[in-house]
Amino acid sequence: MMNPFFRLIRISITVLLFTFLTWMGLRWAGVNTLYQALDHPLLKPKFTLIAQGGEDLPPNSLAFFEKMQKLSPKILVKADVMMTKDAHLVLFRENNLKNLTNGTGFVHSSTLEELKKLEYKTKPELNLEKQNILTLEEYFQLFPHNKTLLNIAEQDPARIFNLKKIIETYDQKENLIFMSDYPEPLKFLRRESPRSLFSLPTTEYVQINVLSSLFLEPLARMKADLAVAPLKTKNNRTLLSERVVDEFKRRQIKLIVINNDSIPEWLKSKMDGVLTTRPENYLSQL
Repeated sequence: MMNPFFRLIRISITVLLFTFLTWMGLRWAGVNTLYQALDHPLLKPKFTLIAQGGEDLPPNSLAFFEKMQKLSPKILVKADVMMTKDAHLVLFRENNLKNLTNGTGFVHSSTLEELKKLEYKTKPELNLEKQNILTLEEYFQLFPHNKTLLNIAEQDPARIFNLKKIIETYDQKENLIFMSDYPEPLKFLRRESPRSLFSLPTTEYVQINVLSSLFLEPLARMKADLAVAPLKTKNNRTLLSERVVDEFKRRQIKLIVINNDSIPEWLKSKMDGVLTTRPENYLSQL
């Protein structure tokens, strides 16, 4: 009869061997899955430059969009959409009005009429005209040829129920890339408009990096055309490791780095563009 100690060792070795072979099989299956990028005009440029407000001009403001239009027609702009109390879609980055305007309260609890009375906070030295909050429809009317990274700043898909209709009314389907911090609105929009472009939801980067730490990033579910992310989070946690970036490239997911500082050399050769408040620094790459 086998000694209990040796029996335990034998069982342990068997379990380890089975685990290793399973890990190898899963990784092999993931690595050998083939991917093909969606044929879309916004994915064709070798370098994608996306500008967002905040450096000198308020994000989503008329002054910001006008400046970017004059700077270069090749620049995409980031716009954030939220729904008002009376179901209008407006361009605003966060629910709290106090940080960016001369008002108080929240977008969700304000009517469009109330929001239109507010002004964005701007630097006095810029001597800008009054900057009001724009509706999504006003934006499409004023800038019908803009290429836009449209950030859905709503978690509940029910709050963007009329988004598809507005996009179709102004014939903007080919001009938009959808992104969000939340997976729910992107899933809803993908069902409504499967041929549109989508960025990876912010929440999914955690899963990707967990799998990457186990060398299993090929198993991550990444149903996206682009990845728009900073190198690290605000608390200095790495989001874009070399393995994660290599997996994006293997799946033909375009990588747009959110950047206002320096980019490491290894990442410069692998990224496909930047999202920045200082687009002037990257015009030469267009």
